Amino acid sequence: MAEAFMSSQERRILKKYQHNNLVNYFYRIWCAKEAYYKTCKTHALTNLNDISILSFIKNNSEWRLIEGHIDSFTFSIITEKNSLPLITNWFKPKMN
Repeated sequence: MAEAFMSSQERRILKKYQHNNLVNYFYRIWCAKEAYYKTCKTHALTNLNDISILSFIKNNSEWRLIEGHIDSFTFSIITEKNSLPLITNWFKPKMN
């Protein structure tokens, strides 16, 4: 499945991981690319393996990748690098 959406560089890195880390890396790239696709205004990008999220992770892109965790979930947010600061607030609902 990685061949369908990962760049060749991302696939080379994927091969270096053991099982648990491999799964985490796979989903990290998947979530970031999904966020990028949803952010693109034109959706002219038809093949996700044409881009590398590694440039976002290394901060070498016009896009900014923000990753975080909420409970057992990991999220990815992509914004334009020169956009206003992204401010997020999280809360845990109070259970009755």
